Amino acid sequence: MANGTKTEQATVAGLSFRKDTSYTQEGQVTLEVLAAQLTAGQSGSLTTRTTAASGVITISAHGIADTETIDIVWAAGYRYGCDIDSVAASTITFSGGAGDELPDAATVVTVGVIVNAVTEFDGDDCKIFAIDSANTAQVATFKDVSDVVLFSTQLNADNGYTYIWNYGRGITNPLTGNAVASVDLSCDAVVSKFKMGVLKSGVA
Repeated sequence: MANGTKTEQATVAGLSFRKDTSYTQEGQVTLEVLAAQLTAGQSGSLTTRTTAASGVITISAHGIADTETIDIVWAAGYRYGCDIDSVAASTITFSGGAGDELPDAATVVTVGVIVNAVTEFDGDDCKIFAIDSANTAQVATFKDVSDVVLFSTQLNADNGYTYIWNYGRGITNPLTGNAVASVDLSCDAVVSKFKMGVLKSGVA
């Protein structure tokens, strides 16, 4: 059997509150992707906004190849899984992906080259699912075996660089449907380890 504990705590008007919830399930899945395996993001400017999903980003001497896939993050949103159509020494022309519509031209953006990590489990079996990026901003996008996106989230200061889902909270499981086969990860300029833990019914 696999065990886990979720702790929620708060201080309100000088009073402390804490709730510990324990979970026991038949199976578990863990994943750790070290900082050395990830790629630091690069800051640039969306110099041309061709459409809501395509444009040109200027980054001096970026070194990113046109064979890469990228996530694009800005202060008010992010777009993930974008294709690179062409590159020059200081520009990246891109299109596609999903997520938020691109911001106005001249917006400062961070371009993160995606690193794919294999992790296999059926999200329908999850009882608790937790991911964390060690206090650095990352985008995590979970896919099935056909590269169909199941769930994408941005880990940043707004959510404490952590996402946790557990059954019984009245919140829809984000990983229902096809089984998870991998996760795409991209980072801000500072890179730290990504980790994931899952408790699930069944041991397969």
